[in-house]
Amino acid sequence: MMKIGDFSQLTGVPVKTLRYYAEIGLLHPACIEDNNYRYYGLEQLLEINHIIELKDCGFTLNEITNKDINTMNTSDLLCLYQKKLSVAEKERHFANMKIANLKRRISELKEKEKENMILYNLHQAPDHSTLMGTIKGVADFYSLNLSPEMLYGLTGQAFMINIHEELCPSGPYCYNLTAFIELLKNVGIEMKNCGFFTKSSTTKEREQIEKTIKEHLDSNNPCALLNMEYQLITGYDDTGFITTQPWSTDFPPGHLTYGTWEEIGNEIHMSIFTFNSVQQKPIDEMIKVALYSALEINTNPDQYTTKPYFTGLEAYDVFIKAIEDGHGSGQGNRWNATVWGECRNMASTFFKQLSDVYPNLSNDFLSLSHDYKLIGESLLKISESNLPIVPRIDVLKEIKSIESVAIDKIKTVLNKL
Repeated sequence: MMKIGDFSQLTGVPVKTLRYYAEIGLLHPACIEDNNYRYYGLEQLLEINHIIELKDCGFTLNEITNKDINTMNTSDLLCLYQKKLSVAEKERHFANMKIANLKRRISELKEKEKENMILYNLHQAPDHSTLMGTIKGVADFYSLNLSPEMLYGLTGQAFMINIHEELCPSGPYCYNLTAFIELLKNVGIEMKNCGFFTKSSTTKEREQIEKTIKEHLDSNNPCALLNMEYQLITGYDDTGFITTQPWSTDFPPGHLTYGTWEEIGNEIHMSIFTFNSVQQKPIDEMIKVALYSALEINTNPDQYTTKPYFTGLEAYDVFIKAIEDGHGSGQGNRWNATVWGECRNMASTFFKQLSDVYPNLSNDFLSLSHDYKLIGESLLKISESNLPIVPRIDVLKEIKSIESVAIDKIKTVLNKL
C-alpha cells in the first residue's frame, strides 16, 4: 500500500487530481484510514494508467466514469475506439483547415507589411517654427546630439526674420532656404528640395514624387513636406504616407493619400524635402559660419527673401508700417511675433551655451544672450493682439535698436574668434 503522495509521484498524477477522481467515483483509494489518510494499492497502477491512456485517446472523464470500460469485451472496445478515431480525424481535418487559413493570412500580412514601413525613431519637436521642429527630429534620428538652441544657432534660424508688407502669417514659410540648407549641411544633415506641387500637378508628377519619397524612406532616411506647415514624413502604408502632427491636433493632417492628397483639400502648395546624414564640420567652423550668417541676413537680405517680404533689421520697419496700415490685429501679427520671438529666445540660449564653449569670450556671449532674450520676450509680448498699437510700435522700435547693437557685438566677437 502507498500513501497518496507516493502514488502521485509514481504515476505522475497530482494529488489534487487523485482526490478529484475519488470524488467523482472514477478511482477510489484502496483504503481510507480514520485519520483520513488515503492509501493506494499496486494493482491500481493499471487502473490509473488505463485512465491516462483513455484521456490521451480523447475520452472525457465523464465518458470514462459512466462507461465501465474495464468490463467491455474486445468488440465493444474496438467500436468505441473507432468512433473516437473518427472524431479525432474530423478534428484533425478542421485543425488542418484552420492551420492552412492561418498560414495564408500570415503570408498575406507579411506581404502587406512589405508595402508598409515606418521610421519609428523619427519624431517632430512641437516648435512654433515647424521647420526647426522637423530639423530637430531629423537630428535626433541621426543621433547628432545637438540641443534645440544649438540647432537654431548653427543653422542661422535663430537670427532669421521674414515679414510680409501686410503682415501675412506666411512670413515664417516664404523665404529662400539656400543659406539655411548650406548651414544645415555643416551640422551633418543634407536637405534637398525635391520640388513644388500644386492642385494642377499631374498624375505622373505625383506618382514620381511619391516613388522618390518611398525610395528615400526605404533607405532609412527621413522626408518632409511643407504645405501650410512643415511636417516629417515618417513612413507609409498601403493607402498613403504617414506624416507627423507637431502640435497633437487635427491640423496639419497625419496622413496623405496616394495620388489625391485629399487630406490637404484644395490648398495644395506643397514642397517636398529629403534628408541624408553627412559628415559634420568641426564645431569652431560651424559656429563661425553661423555667426557670419547672422550678419549676412542684414547685409545681403536679397539672398534670403524677395518683396513683398523683408528680412533683417528692415523687417522691423515693415512690421511697424503694417501695424500702422491696420494689419496688426490678425493672425499675421500673432504668428510672426510668436515664431520669430521663439527664434530669438533660442538665440539667447545659443549664446549662453557658447559662453561655455569659449570661456575667454564668456562676457561677450553672455551680453549677446541678454540682448536676444530681451528681443525674444518683447516679440512674444507684441504677439498679444490686445496690446494697443502705439505701445506695440514702441516695442518694435526698441527691438530693432537692441538687435542693431547685438549685430555689432557679433561682429566684434567674430574678430576675436
